[in-house]
Amino acid sequence: MGFADVKPTNSAGMAALEEMKAIVKQIIANEYKKYKEIMASNLFSDDDRAHFASVNRDMDDLTASMSIMMLCSYLEKILWSKSNHPS
Repeated sequence: MGFADVKPTNSAGMAALEEMKAIVKQIIANEYKKYKEIMASNLFSDDDRAHFASVNRDMDDLTASMSIMMLCSYLEKILWSKSNHPS
């Protein structure tokens, strides 16, 4: 996941900020889509699943600000589980 290409098109000021936030939210939502199958695991609670489902391009700023950290936490939980219980 990268943010190097997040630049406003022809906007300035607050419009540019809102445009960049929308682009970042879309990038985050796309990253979550890549990992949607992990939520089928019994490692996750209903709250985890609800948070995961709330990450989309229309999410609020607070959800967006926490989403990358939360995705890392979810992936860490899956990887830890697999490393301690190989199939």
